[in-house]
Amino acid sequence: MNTYKTLFFIRREKQNPDTHKCPIYLRITIDTRTELSLNLEVDPTRWENRKQRVKGSTPESKSLNESLTDIEVKLRNTYNEMSRLGESITAKSLKERYLGKAEPEPQKTVRYLFDFYLQQIRSRTGSEFSNATLKKYQYCYNHLMNFIWKSQKAPDISLTEINYQFIKEFREYLREESTFTGIDGNIIVKKANEHNSTLKYLKMFKTVIKEGLNCGWITLDPFASFKDKFKDVEQVFLYTDELKAIMDKHIQNERLGLVKDLFVFACFTGFAYSDCEKLRLEDLITDKKGRKWITIYRTKSRTPCRVPLLPIAEQIIAKYSQHPICLNKGVLLPMLTNQRYNSYLKEIADISGITKNLTTHVGRRTFASIAINHGVPAETIILIIGHKNFKHLHLYARVDEDKIVYDLEEMKKAFGDYKYAELSNNSLRIA
Repeated sequence: MNTYKTLFFIRREKQNPDTHKCPIYLRITIDTRTELSLNLEVDPTRWENRKQRVKGSTPESKSLNESLTDIEVKLRNTYNEMSRLGESITAKSLKERYLGKAEPEPQKTVRYLFDFYLQQIRSRTGSEFSNATLKKYQYCYNHLMNFIWKSQKAPDISLTEINYQFIKEFREYLREESTFTGIDGNIIVKKANEHNSTLKYLKMFKTVIKEGLNCGWITLDPFASFKDKFKDVEQVFLYTDELKAIMDKHIQNERLGLVKDLFVFACFTGFAYSDCEKLRLEDLITDKKGRKWITIYRTKSRTPCRVPLLPIAEQIIAKYSQHPICLNKGVLLPMLTNQRYNSYLKEIADISGITKNLTTHVGRRTFASIAINHGVPAETIILIIGHKNFKHLHLYARVDEDKIVYDLEEMKKAFGDYKYAELSNNSLRIA
């Protein structure tokens, strides 16, 4: 929040040679400073710098001091009004408003701020943001505007109305199932969001609010006291035998066969759907030792990702090298839409005897889990899947029972012949 200060002072260098009085000035400081003449004069010998007032109790002194107090109050009221309207306040803009030279800025609203932030995402989509990120923020925008209409019966509200209570009520709206008439007269049926999905929307809204704070359109952060935590969710992945069950299943249906190949490819590369979708021939490189790699920047995090091409993944690329989609678009794989891909994966799971809920992202988790269970170091897995650190690796990599037993085998051997003294006596002693 900007620091607002005022200071009354006299300009001795501008003393009137006829009256021997000095003009009184006002200095306004809000990060930067500006000054204005008050068209008031005072005998410099009667001016008290510390109190910023005129000494004495003469009618002239009282009149000057009352004028200074009136100016101080009027300026403070102008500042408060600009703050209430959510305007950007600078020393210069406050001075101009006080002097009546500037009209009030249009009041900033929630819709204005969110549209402003969405435009920034659109302008940087493909470089800093992905299309998926843009869609998520648009979903959040729709939820927010529907909530404002449902709760306020207004198409928009001022940013000054966004407070802690608003955040709490928006959270409850996201959590609950509701049916209501939208602003266009159509019925809106809103499904309840899970706890983590709700917090993801609130996190996006918090990012938008932060933009408003940075622009000076909001003076107090409504999220300052808001606390809530994401819940740990059990992530779905496949063990080696489950992946083999899918790989061993012969599928004659061309559509399902393609989906199976795409999923197996993800399991052997660790690529997410958005990464597989953009893989091109130029991403496939061969090093000096003749080893093949895929080198890309991950779509979501923009982190570099360098993956050695395992034989099965290489065979899948070769299988589709002459596919019309690959030839026309110059891509490595003929990807389906994410929605169709996920839908067909349910059929793959059914015919392969897999009871887990398969999605495109399960392939990425499966790669990390199988890799760690076959002794691949965590730091290597992080480099391959493109994470910046170990923070989220536990969401992908799961250690199975065989791996646990194998890892403890050396400890078992170390104490295999050791006789624990307390167990040498067959009698049970109870203290």
